[in-house]
Amino acid sequence: MRVRETTCINRVGVRAYIERVNPCTGRLRMIGHDMQTLASQVVGFLMFLQVCTPVTSKTLKVTTIHEPPFVEKQLVNGRYTGFIPDLLDELKDRLGINFDISIVKDGAYGVPKSDGKWTGMIGEVLGPDADFAAAPLTITSTRLNVLDFTLPFMTTGTVILGKNPLEIKSVGELANQNTAKYGTIQNGLTKQFFQNSTYGLYARMWAKMNSDPSVFVDKAATGVDRVRQGNYYFIMDSVMADYWSKHRPCDVKVIGNPLNSWGYGLAFSKGSPHVSTFNLAILRMQEDGTLSRLRNLWWKDYCSSASTIAASSFLISSVIVLIHSFIHL
Repeated sequence: MRVRETTCINRVGVRAYIERVNPCTGRLRMIGHDMQTLASQVVGFLMFLQVCTPVTSKTLKVTTIHEPPFVEKQLVNGRYTGFIPDLLDELKDRLGINFDISIVKDGAYGVPKSDGKWTGMIGEVLGPDADFAAAPLTITSTRLNVLDFTLPFMTTGTVILGKNPLEIKSVGELANQNTAKYGTIQNGLTKQFFQNSTYGLYARMWAKMNSDPSVFVDKAATGVDRVRQGNYYFIMDSVMADYWSKHRPCDVKVIGNPLNSWGYGLAFSKGSPHVSTFNLAILRMQEDGTLSRLRNLWWKDYCSSASTIAASSFLISSVIVLIHSFIHL
């Protein structure tokens, strides 16, 4: 577990000493001089007065990916915005660790190559470019073979995104029709889910998708655009689908229930000493409502408001027409 050293000067006459602070528990261990008994009596007072000055902590390199609302493309005052930057800000405050955020060079989450190396964020964590990845990166057995993940900071699943008004109401109806196409992200986990599935319905859907490579897209935003154009259904992460279905112009909707359940975690290199520290911080953020607050902040439902405004406008227009009709009777 990472330990932060802090040098403290006692303002009430006790000689200088060094204490070690565990950033997860706040417990202190006195080092040097035969003064532990006396120091333990005043340490609460010292911490209350904040007379300890932390030594600057190490900065960790973070790789992430442009994927709204996790990381928005637009910089605000020179910094990235989104759920992930806000999550890292919370971790910085709780753990005393600084983060240097950069966007993954090849724009990919990461898949294994024929030579055993990985692309995307996973490849950067395995190499010298990043200490860990912070993104909607799903925890899988394949990835756990090469990385250590934290506990999930968010859960997700696989759902269908369709255009309003809907004709398809379930995955079974989608599989049994031959009018509209459906697909996934080209190098994503959802595609692998269907490709590896032995369940008859999903295997049949994979066979249909695999026979037409044009149904696969490079990123979620592209898939959503195709849904909006019509005659196409996009199979994607439920968290992403929830975001786009609540996002203007409010013309897409989630169909049916999730087909499975996954978790998003922070990904570190094998044996990283930071994982246990981050795990405890994530648990505390879950318990104190921080993760829910951040989720609500970035997954605002703009479409419910739009629907209300549209309904109100229709009602007002109807009243005006009715009054106009009465005037001319």
